[in-house]
Amino acid sequence: MGHAFRAALDKIAWPVKNVDDEIIGYEAKWVVFIATGFASIAEAHGGINVFAYDLQTGNKLWHFSQVYADSVNDIPGSITAFDITGDNFVDKLYVGDMNGRMWEINAIDGTNPNGTEEIDGVTKQIPLWNCGVGNPISVSPAIIHFNPVVVIFGTGGADWASNDQAYAIYAVDATDKQESPTYADGAGTLL
Repeated sequence: MGHAFRAALDKIAWPVKNVDDEIIGYEAKWVVFIATGFASIAEAHGGINVFAYDLQTGNKLWHFSQVYADSVNDIPGSITAFDITGDNFVDKLYVGDMNGRMWEINAIDGTNPNGTEEIDGVTKQIPLWNCGVGNPISVSPAIIHFNPVVVIFGTGGADWASNDQAYAIYAVDATDKQESPTYADGAGTLL
C-alpha cells in the first residue's frame, strides 16, 4: 500500500512579531513539512504541494504548489530539511518533483528564494535545478555543507519512468547561484 504523503519533522526558529508586524525575536517551533502530489484530470496536469504545519497546534503555516507540464499523479520524494546558518534550526527545504525540478524553499514562509520568470505570459517559479520533464526525482536529496551547500540527487526511479531514458545523478551548488537564473536551467550551479 502506498503512502499518501511524505513528511519531515523539524525545529525551526519562528519569528515573533509585535502589533506593528515587526520581528522582535524568535521562538523554537516544531513543524512537520509534507510533500504530496496532485492530479487535475480535467486540466490534464498534476503538480507538487508542500505544506508546513505547526505540530503543537495543528495549524497550517504555509503552502507551496507548482503544476506539472503533464498529468503525472505520483508522490514526490521526501523533503530534506537543512540548517544552512548552523544555529540548529532548519532554514531551507529541498524537494524534487515528478517533472524533474529540484525545489529550494524557505522553511519559515514557504517562499522560493530563486525568483520567478515570465514565460509566454505565465509566471513560473525558478527551481534550484531543472532536469526536465521525463526525469522524475522520486527520492529525497542528500545535502553536504562544506561551503558551498551541495544538493545531490538522482532522476528516474518512478515506476512509470521510461526504460529507454538515460537518467543521472546531479550535484548542484545551492550557494553559488546563477547571475540570471531561468526556469529552464534553474538557479543553482551544476558541479
